[in-house]
Amino acid sequence: MLEQSLIELGLTPGEAKVYLALRQTGESTVGAIIKRSKVASSKIYNILDRLLEKGLVSYIAREKTRYFAAVQPARFNEFLDKKEQNLQAQRANLQKILPALEQLPNTNLAQHDAAVFIGFSGIKTAYEELFANARHAETIKFFFIHDSAYDAHVYKFYFQTNFFGLAKKYNKEKKIRWEGIINKQRPTLINVKKSLPYFRQHYTAQAIPGNIDISRNHVLITAWSDKPVGILIRSKEVADNLSDYFEKMLPTTKKIR
Repeated sequence: MLEQSLIELGLTPGEAKVYLALRQTGESTVGAIIKRSKVASSKIYNILDRLLEKGLVSYIAREKTRYFAAVQPARFNEFLDKKEQNLQAQRANLQKILPALEQLPNTNLAQHDAAVFIGFSGIKTAYEELFANARHAETIKFFFIHDSAYDAHVYKFYFQTNFFGLAKKYNKEKKIRWEGIINKQRPTLINVKKSLPYFRQHYTAQAIPGNIDISRNHVLITAWSDKPVGILIRSKEVADNLSDYFEKMLPTTKKIR
């Protein structure tokens, strides 16, 4: 009964067995834990590492031997608090991309390709694929939401991953241009605006669907954070839908000089 309750709190079955074994035996060596918990020896170190990371187990070393102990049950409150904080962060990330997801047409995505890219290098790879699949002299459209919660991460990406070098390359090779709608009257390209005349930006006070880049058959949706996530969708239908939305919104915007 206790084991199942711990599993419902978020522990794996192995973690629950090891924690209960330590509560019953007190300080124990790995061998004693294996014997009491009936957990396979091949898994015990991974389980103990996870419990240590979760703050539910501690250890001391005596003459090169580690003795593990379960923390007091009240520490589960801290464990649940951390889980709640992580869940809130995940919900916040969802809210960032939800408007963009809701703008997507109700198509069968199984007929298209979609890929997830994580981290700054991953986002740059997604952009490389987006640009590489654009046609000659295409204008890539984008929506961008300035937000103080993640502006620093955005600038880190733009200026530390050589994104603009990538843009220059495709402008030179394929004559690609960019046109975007942003939500604040300050250009994204503060330090490089003059050297990148093929970027045009427009300001709007209206709600923007998300951080989205649109080519003729690709859409890149990005949720910015210290570990950004990008969803690259290859679908002409999705791209057409968002491109039409962009064009309808454009006449209501103010061009940034």
